[in-house]
Amino acid sequence: MTVEVIRADSDRSRREFIRFPRVVYRDDPDWVPPLEADELALVGGRHPFWEHGQVVPFLALADGRPVGRVAAIRNDLHNRYHGRRDGFFGFFEAVDSAEVARALLGAVEVQAREWGFDTVYGPVSPSMNDLVGWVVEGTGMPTFLMPYNPPYYPRLAEACGYVKAMDLYAYLASRADLENPRWGRMVQAAERLAERSRIRLRRVDMARLEAEIRAFALDVYPAAWGQNWGFQPITEAELKHMARSLRPVLVPDLILFAEKVPENPDDGPPEVVGVLIASPDYNPVLKRLNGRLTPWGLLRFIWEVKIRRSLKRTRVIAFGMKPAYQQTGVAVLMVHRVVQNALRLGFEEMEVSWVLETNRAMRNIVENFGLRPYRTYRIFVRKLGPDGS
Repeated sequence: MTVEVIRADSDRSRREFIRFPRVVYRDDPDWVPPLEADELALVGGRHPFWEHGQVVPFLALADGRPVGRVAAIRNDLHNRYHGRRDGFFGFFEAVDSAEVARALLGAVEVQAREWGFDTVYGPVSPSMNDLVGWVVEGTGMPTFLMPYNPPYYPRLAEACGYVKAMDLYAYLASRADLENPRWGRMVQAAERLAERSRIRLRRVDMARLEAEIRAFALDVYPAAWGQNWGFQPITEAELKHMARSLRPVLVPDLILFAEKVPENPDDGPPEVVGVLIASPDYNPVLKRLNGRLTPWGLLRFIWEVKIRRSLKRTRVIAFGMKPAYQQTGVAVLMVHRVVQNALRLGFEEMEVSWVLETNRAMRNIVENFGLRPYRTYRIFVRKLGPDGS
């Protein structure tokens, strides 16, 4: 097989780029097609990521037919923050062929060198705040906003000289886990600690959603995660995009803010010190939309989610506390409150994902309830040699 790699920079080739995953997952019942309009915006420059980055899409062809795709990704915000010269590959999909993988990742590496980079990480599509990693342990349909891949992708990366950079864990709690009697003792102790620290919990204010996301993205998020491996700051434009895109699917009772109340009301408003964001797992419904949000698809989505209430799993997407408040018991109270709200709303399971393998604090909170990772995602890395190797 002779493989040719081209840049997908025409309307036709971009459409082929967006549609190609249907070849790979044609007979896979667990694949959830991404919304094609969202992916096209990311690849085509109509997304806030492009204010500080670039996505260069490639298609691999054999006998004139697409057999794979990938994007070379430049992220200047990441490199400025970490003082590095990293490139990324993302949006990788391919048939099970080492030759195709070498051609695709080779194109990414050539582009990365042209940008002056010395390392390539992936899959990152397009930043650490989006879809990252490949499944290396675990099976089944992915949870909302988590990646999915055939089991042979990690093998293809390794055949191209890529090695493990970092593992990310996903934990799944059943209803029995969520109703664990240990909550009672832990919550009582946590309530006493939080009361001494003048901490209160409240749900998200949807009337002020953009301001709420700003408090999370520009204050709590960098304070809580700023020292974590791969941290990616969120820009003002990205938070506004986040507010617009998430508003229709947020469930206020699954989003909590922890606030430090000043002793004197004249000292100003409460300080947001922690945020927990959970969401229903919309993937069973999104799968039926087949990548397109048509008027009929939107009606079906509303019927399944709002009327039938057919969704039974939630996912904790983000959870962080400012360092000064991480030992106040507030984390336990926030998790307990969201768990109680989820059970009241009829949910039966809760996924916590993703958690860095090096994030011992978060892992301890989850694993203290007897949970162990049920899926592992991996980010790979390859150092680029000065001789083009």
